[in-house]
Amino acid sequence: MKATDNMYLFVPQILCYIRIVVELAALYFVTSNYVIASLLFLVHCILDLMDGRSGRYFNQCTKFGAFFDHSLDMVFESFWLLALSDLYPEYRIYLIPRAFLTVYAAFLFLYSFPDSEHAFGAYTSFLTGPITWGNHKYMMCCIDWCCSLTLMISRFNAGPIVPVLGIGLWNLLFYITVPAHFQKTFFMVMECVVSLKNIPYNEIKKREKIITNKCKKNEI
Repeated sequence: MKATDNMYLFVPQILCYIRIVVELAALYFVTSNYVIASLLFLVHCILDLMDGRSGRYFNQCTKFGAFFDHSLDMVFESFWLLALSDLYPEYRIYLIPRAFLTVYAAFLFLYSFPDSEHAFGAYTSFLTGPITWGNHKYMMCCIDWCCSLTLMISRFNAGPIVPVLGIGLWNLLFYITVPAHFQKTFFMVMECVVSLKNIPYNEIKKREKIITNKCKKNEI
């Protein structure tokens, strides 16, 4: 990466631009055509997996790219949950606050820890056991995607009946993956708690830096 390169045209950013179109289309079809919405959702997941890897492959990793990618993830997840609340009015009491929490926790964390996207992992390592936070977060998010997708599909089609269990395949997949969704929700709440505890510390450091700079100017 050179100083003269236009980072807005880096491969990861281009993939994010495509994701915006795909995500908007998926949200448009989520309540009317579950097949198209499901396919677009899967395309979104593939592009989300590709952008970070493309940044490392082409040596185009930037702080803006990480923020852009993370922001798209949280905003899309939030709007997807709001769309699900239209499909499941009986669950709105949970889905709408969860959509708000998704965005609030993400941006509160990015404000509190501006220099590290994964700093929160240091505070939750005791919850993940021997699995590293990065791998655990990756698996949890993938399973949560499956949960959100199967919940949407289940409203229109339960899927083929699973022998012995007697329930639809999509319903079964939802029941299997929903614990990861609630685990992610718990981590988001902890993100808020940790971030709110860290913000006063950051503010104190900023004020001390301002006072130190003023003292140096007065000495001059």
